[in-house]
Amino acid sequence: MTTRSQSAILIRDLLIRIPQEFPARVWRRNVGIGVRGNYHVTFGHKGESDIQGIIGPQSRFLAIEVKCSGRLSKEQKSFLKMIEAHGGIAIEARELRKTLETIRLLIGAEFTESSF
Repeated sequence: MTTRSQSAILIRDLLIRIPQEFPARVWRRNVGIGVRGNYHVTFGHKGESDIQGIIGPQSRFLAIEVKCSGRLSKEQKSFLKMIEAHGGIAIEARELRKTLETIRLLIGAEFTESSF
């Protein structure tokens, strides 16, 4: 299996599991350039995370960068740092179980402070 397909599977699994296990809304975020005829359309911002959403009773912004191999780019690191600097949750995801565990740890205190 290629790294690209491993990443696609992990993204799909996270998009399914996060709302099942947490009070959250998450979505896939694509970044790139589309070409149609003579028109070039850019979408997203360079470095923007693969998965974004709102999570927990405190409605914190969630950004997840999925990496099955390799390292984060400078732009991806910068985006995650910006999210954290503004009170959001920023995660580098390499496998499903560890990512869900990390989310649980980061918003665990919010679960005990508020009921759903």
